[in-house]
Amino acid sequence: MRDERIKKAIDANLSGLTYNELQRARLVQNAMEEKPVMKKKLSAGLALAIVLVLLGGAALAVGLGTGLTWYYNNRFSAYRQFEPDKYEAIMNSLNDTVPQEEETDELIQIAVQDVAWVPEYDMLTLTLRALSTDPERFELHPYINLDTDGNYMDPNDPDADEDAHGEHYLWSEKGFGPVREMMDDPNKELLLIKVSGCGIEGMESVSAEDYVRLADGSVLIYVECGLSWRHETFDAEQRKLAALYPEYREYYEQCIVEAQNARKALQDHPDTVEADLRYSRFPFIDNDDRALYASEFAEENQRTVHFSVKIER
Repeated sequence: MRDERIKKAIDANLSGLTYNELQRARLVQNAMEEKPVMKKKLSAGLALAIVLVLLGGAALAVGLGTGLTWYYNNRFSAYRQFEPDKYEAIMNSLNDTVPQEEETDELIQIAVQDVAWVPEYDMLTLTLRALSTDPERFELHPYINLDTDGNYMDPNDPDADEDAHGEHYLWSEKGFGPVREMMDDPNKELLLIKVSGCGIEGMESVSAEDYVRLADGSVLIYVECGLSWRHETFDAEQRKLAALYPEYREYYEQCIVEAQNARKALQDHPDTVEADLRYSRFPFIDNDDRALYASEFAEENQRTVHFSVKIER
């Protein structure tokens, strides 16, 4: 019964979400049919991982109504439809007054719109909105909308299938096809953005993320963070993993240390949670894949938004 409910949730929400191979997938849908898209056929037969996890700004987005309430009712309605108790817990925990500080960023303006601390479901969920500071020059898109189908490769490669394309494709409101054709204005520079992580009291916690490019050219970012590390059982689970995979023992032991430090921080200031969301924004570089992929991780392209969450008791 539970598997069937999950399948229905995936079917109801698959079309709106994009795949991020770096995030842990909680729901996986192996679609069985081809879905026609404007410029080419996007093979839905790919194993698409549905990512739903967490990674002030009232002037940025509150007026547009594109925060968590909008997200859970329009973009991803599975919680409302199939886990109503969780949905109600999130809605009852919403807070759109979020103290925050962001690093100076000459390329984009970004802010946390709203946040929900939902300990009974071990989750923190939030939305951010990002927009270019120079919209006459840059057009902002989510990085995961680039080559979403996984078919960017030399069509002459022996491993290439019939859908392979030797140029980068972008997924946008226009459909899916060559980057310049999918942009609103091909004369602008394409600027890409992605979440790099979110540390809650120093504990890395992102379990899923989603991106929506809005009509005004800004990008709505949804982030969900798991909070299982708040429980001491988390430490025991990491020790079991360390025993099972001794080659990663150092990693699991570090997770235990970070979780213990985070729990202590929550004890020291139980009414407030401090978090740092990291993101990368960088220009699209055509005809130089090495430079493009390196740009995502280049230090000069990394930024952080520090925010606080008030815990209601």
